[in-house]
Amino acid sequence: TLEDSRIIELFYERSEQAILELSRKYGSICGRVKYYTITDKGREQLVFLKAEWQSYRDTINGIIEGRIKH
Repeated sequence: TLEDSRIIELFYERSEQAILELSRKYGSICGRVKYYTITDKGREQLVFLKAEWQSYRDTINGIIEGRIKH
């Protein structure tokens, strides 16, 4: 089995192997846990929503700081 530090690295790499290794090592302890992966379409939506929220944030900050007059 892999060391915990390597399993954590796999999660940061977003590797599905991380889930398998975690299950192998701690499956009896963890019980039933649901894991989800994001699809390519989901990643595209995430990029879109982040940009949208950054635009809202910038507008609100501009109003608060007086850079944007309402």
